[in-house]
Amino acid sequence: MTPLVKRPATAGGFDVKRDLIGCLVCSLFVVLLSQLGVFQSADHWLYDWQTRLVRKSAQKPALNDVVIVAFDDKFIATAAEPFALFHPHFSKLLGAMRISKPQLVALDIALPEKPFFAVVPRNRPDYDYDRDLLQALAATVREFPIILARTVDSSGTKLRDIQATFLSVANRSAMLPAGMTASASAILCNDPDGLVRRFPEAECTGIDGVPPLAMAMAQVGRRKPTQSGLIDYSVGPRFEVIAASDAISAFERGDVDWLQHRFRGQTILVGVILPDEDRHDAPVSMVTGEESNMRIPGVVLHAQIYRSVMNGGLISVINQWLVAGLIALGTLFFIGRTSLWKSICVLSITCALVVASVWSFKNGTSLMIAGVVFAVWFAFCAKAGLDVAQTWRDRRHLRRVFGGSVSPALMRRMESGEISPSVAGIRARLCVMFCDVRGFTTLSERLPPEEVVEILNAYFSAMTDIIHRHGGVIDKFMGDGIMALFGQPAPLPEPENSALSAASEMLVELAHLNHGTFSKVDLKLEIGIGLNSGDAIVGFIGSKARHEFTAIGDTVNTSARLEGLSKSLGYPIICSASVADAVGNPAYLVCLGEQQIKGRAPVMTFGWSPASGDVAASK
Repeated sequence: MTPLVKRPATAGGFDVKRDLIGCLVCSLFVVLLSQLGVFQSADHWLYDWQTRLVRKSAQKPALNDVVIVAFDDKFIATAAEPFALFHPHFSKLLGAMRISKPQLVALDIALPEKPFFAVVPRNRPDYDYDRDLLQALAATVREFPIILARTVDSSGTKLRDIQATFLSVANRSAMLPAGMTASASAILCNDPDGLVRRFPEAECTGIDGVPPLAMAMAQVGRRKPTQSGLIDYSVGPRFEVIAASDAISAFERGDVDWLQHRFRGQTILVGVILPDEDRHDAPVSMVTGEESNMRIPGVVLHAQIYRSVMNGGLISVINQWLVAGLIALGTLFFIGRTSLWKSICVLSITCALVVASVWSFKNGTSLMIAGVVFAVWFAFCAKAGLDVAQTWRDRRHLRRVFGGSVSPALMRRMESGEISPSVAGIRARLCVMFCDVRGFTTLSERLPPEEVVEILNAYFSAMTDIIHRHGGVIDKFMGDGIMALFGQPAPLPEPENSALSAASEMLVELAHLNHGTFSKVDLKLEIGIGLNSGDAIVGFIGSKARHEFTAIGDTVNTSARLEGLSKSLGYPIICSASVADAVGNPAYLVCLGEQQIKGRAPVMTFGWSPASGDVAASK
C-alpha cells in the first residue's frame, strides 16, 4: 500500500521580503556589537590559541634575532651597591660589548634622572659614578649605537627624563639614522585582560612622541616597521638569556673569544629579569628554563616585538570595513529554510573560517573572525527560532480553523506538512466505512429541529471518538451519515480489522445511548454500516478556492452501496469479500452471496450482527 506521505516541508520557507529584512536587521545588530567591542575577548582567545598552535606546529625562524643580556636577582642581591648605583657594572658591561663589536645595544634599564653629584659632593671624584658611565658611553658610541630606554613617570602620562649628559653622549653616535635620538619608550600595551598582544606606535607606547623601544631598535637596523599590529609570538625559539654577570666576568678576565662568540655583530638588549617585577602576561612562555611561566619579563617582550618587526613584520589586523562585509555575508544564513543541509553548511562554514583564520594568521594577518562566526550562527539560529515560532502559529491556526472538522491523525499530518493541498491525490489501499441512521427523515419530522441537532451532536460525538480510537479518519458528515477512512492518511497494519472493531463498538455505544440519553425523548436509533477495502484516489480534492481531503473511486462507491443493503439484508454491518478475506473469513461473518449493486457488477457480501467477543476471538 502506498502511503499518502509527502516529504516533510520545513517550516518557514523562503519569503524574499521577510528574509532580506531579517538579513539586514541581523547585519546591523552584529556590526553594532562588533563596534562596541563585544567580540574582543573571543578574538583575543582566538589569537592566543592560534599563537600556540602556529608556534607548536610551524614556528617561524628568527633570521634577524636579538640577544638578551640580563641582570638577575642573584647578581643584584650579591652586589655591594643598590641597583640605582650600578654604574660601574654598566660600565664594565659596555666594555665587554666594545670588545665583542655588536651591531646595536639597547638598554631596557632606566638610567637616573639627576646627576650623581646631587647626592655626593663633586670634591669626591672616587665616588663619581656618573663620570665612569659617561666615559664608557662616550667610548661605546664610537663603535656602535646605543639606545636608552625611558619609563613612565608616576603620573602615567609622560616619560621620565634621562640625565641630560647621558642622553647627549648617546646622541653623538654617527651610526644613528638621521633625525633619530638615542632614547625610546619602554612602555608596553596591555589588553583589558592584562595580556600583551599589540604594538601600536602612539596609542600607549609612543608617549611624548618618543618611539617605542623595539621600533627604535628596528630603525637603527634600517627597518621601518608597521605602525601598529599584533605581536607575532610564533617567531623564534624561547630566549636563552645570557647573565650580565657572565659577560662582566668574561670582560674582567679578558676572554675575548667568549664575548665575540656570543655578541659579535648581534643586536643586544640589556635588561633586568626578576621573579616578581616587570613581568607581563603573554599567550606563551618565551624564556628557556621558564617553560610553564607565561608571565614574561618586560625585556623579553621588547625582544619578541623586535623579532616580529624584523622577521616578516607585525601581524596586521583585517580592515574593520571588511569585517563588516563578512558579517553581512554571514547573516545570509537567515535566508531559506532551516534544514539539515543548512545546519551542515553552517558547521562547514564555521570550520572553513577557523582554518582560513589560522592560515591567514600564519601568513601575517589576523582575520578577527569572532564577529563573523557569531553572525553566521546568530542568523541561522534567529531564522530557526522564527521558523519554530511560525510553525507554532500555523499549528495554532490550523487547530483553531480545522480542529473541529478533521480527525487527529489528519491534523497531525497537516501540522507537520506531510499533507498539503498542493499535493496531488495518489492511489492508495484503504478500508472505507459508510454509516447511516435509519429512518432519520421520519425522526426529523417528529422532533423540533433543536432536538434533532442535539441528538445528532451526541450521536456524532460518540461515533467519532470510537472511529478515532481505532485509527480511523472522519472524511465527512453527510446529514445523518458518516464517511470514515481506515489506513489513510494514517497507515494502519490491519485497516479492515480496525474498521470491523470500530463498527462493532459503534453498535454497542449506540445501544448505550438508546438506553440512556435518547430514552429521555422516547428515541431508539438504528444504524447501518457498510465496509469495503481496495484502492482509491486519496488527497485534497476540489478547486483552489474550495477543497477537502477525501477519497474517491469504486471502492468508496461500493462501500456506500453496501451500507444501503444493511436494512434489506437484515444485518447492521455489511462488508465486501475483500474485507472478509483480509480478516481471514471468520465464522461470525455470514456469507450473503452476490448482491446486485446499482451501477456495477454484483458484489459478494457478508453480514454481521456482532455478539460479545466476536472480534477478539477472530484476532
